[in-house]
Amino acid sequence: RANQLRQLTKMERFFDGVHEMWINSMLSGWFTHVKNTVGTAAVIFDDLVMTGVTAARQGARASLGGPAPDVTFGDLGSKLFGYHMSGREMFIAGARAFWLREEMAGVEMTIVSGKNPMRRDAISADGLNASGMWGMMADWSGNLMTLGRAPTRALMAEDAFWKMGAFRGSLYEQAHRQGRADGHAGDDLSQFIADFVHNPPAAAAEKAKDYARYVTLQSNMEGALEWLQKVAGTRAGRMIAPFY
Repeated sequence: RANQLRQLTKMERFFDGVHEMWINSMLSGWFTHVKNTVGTAAVIFDDLVMTGVTAARQGARASLGGPAPDVTFGDLGSKLFGYHMSGREMFIAGARAFWLREEMAGVEMTIVSGKNPMRRDAISADGLNASGMWGMMADWSGNLMTLGRAPTRALMAEDAFWKMGAFRGSLYEQAHRQGRADGHAGDDLSQFIADFVHNPPAAAAEKAKDYARYVTLQSNMEGALEWLQKVAGTRAGRMIAPFY
């Protein structure tokens, strides 16, 4: 990381600093975080409702002689159970994201992950490649102008909280659906779900991560939109659309 910082031009360091102040200023209002939290909760609620509607529709069709349902209320119950069981993990993930700025691997926020060309802590001794008294002044200035990075830390905490719940909920849902398809029932199904959740197949884990990105509005784009997402993720693009 130090080598990368040394290779930045003065102009790039300047724009990184401007970007850091801009991001933290936009996130400094408490209502911004309320909207982000409520918005994510609304997406999850909508998904749960749609799962229930699909289960009811397919169940009714099956009762009239149609094909067996792909989605059942058991799947919905398992997802809800996953959220319930991951409550402690969700709070721990949120706390670690705030204090340590650690995120779940594979679903990092783009404004702080390696996908973002802008450097985190741009206004700091490391970010400005300063040392001694100048480095100390850079660190103090960065903390002062960004409120200790509290705004972005809070956003990371909210993001990590919901992603952990979504990840676990998806795994429980997938486990129930797969166990049902394999013919497991009763205690055998419960054991299958427990094993599945604690040691998920790679494909299931990736699907759960996709769901975590989806509920936090960070899904990877496809087709022409994928190209647009890459453009928005460049250094210039981040100055225009920082959260894209």
